Amino acid sequence: MTDPASKLRCLLCSGHDLAAADELTGRDIVSLWRAAGREFTAAALAPMDETTRVILWRCRACGFQFYDPRLAGGGKFYEELMAREYYVEQRPEFPFTLRLAREQGVRSVLDVGGGDGVFLDQARQQGLTTWGVELNEAAAERASAKGHRMIRKPLEQITPEEAGGGVDLLTLYQVVEHVPDPVGFVREAARLVRPGGLIVIAVPHEYRICGLIPLDPANWPPHHLSRWRKRDLRALVELLGLELVSLHGDRLHGSALEQFIPMHNRLAAAIGRRTHPLDETGARWLSFFYRKLGAKYFFPRLGLSLCLVARRKNTA
Repeated sequence: MTDPASKLRCLLCSGHDLAAADELTGRDIVSLWRAAGREFTAAALAPMDETTRVILWRCRACGFQFYDPRLAGGGKFYEELMAREYYVEQRPEFPFTLRLAREQGVRSVLDVGGGDGVFLDQARQQGLTTWGVELNEAAAERASAKGHRMIRKPLEQITPEEAGGGVDLLTLYQVVEHVPDPVGFVREAARLVRPGGLIVIAVPHEYRICGLIPLDPANWPPHHLSRWRKRDLRALVELLGLELVSLHGDRLHGSALEQFIPMHNRLAAAIGRRTHPLDETGARWLSFFYRKLGAKYFFPRLGLSLCLVARRKNTA
């Protein structure tokens, strides 16, 4: 039998010494989505089927965790996923980025994969010139109808001239973990930023969101293809020759504990995995004491997402 890792390379460092960190089957993925209240057609999940081994790989060289990029979701998967509400109205990285933009005198912003322009709406209210890159036609049309300049083609096909000659700020919110080639993807995005401009990347935090609900199907293919830690983002910046400005996590709120522990138990039960020692009542009590003790202030920046700010270096 062919070793499933024999043709894979680490999506971050290109190393070939890989170890399996976890594994589900395609049947498990279907069961998890069903337990989460979602159903997908076989066409949407292709090329995955019920017998597919879905392996979470860990690179022994750099520790990065990822999945086979060939399991990436296609247009049909995201069409069915977005048939229900998908884009979030507010994220911790939104106000952080807008504050950063004010401090840095940013005048123009390009949001990649921003859907119908939720963040761009807020950026425009702050007086910024807004561009967006979105391949989903329906979402791009809604953003365009609100007055945002939308580009509807892959990053590698976009020239800086199409974004006003290069923007002051480019945002990649919860998108890098979806792509088969995260290093190449961010490299292409960085081309659209003027020298000295900023790039803000937000990704789910491997040690937080995946730790609380490791079986959330949204953290597995075909939705996500990689898992990120702070050290991985630092390595990405170094690989691309960018300048690291800041790197932090958002706060972990008690409501997340109350929500995600029961969610994990429901998902684990759906595929016969071990549940959390706490039940729903225990999760409520844990959340109560976490909030009353103000634990989010004692353990800051340990929330569900990581946020990286990098600067494109001046080449002159």
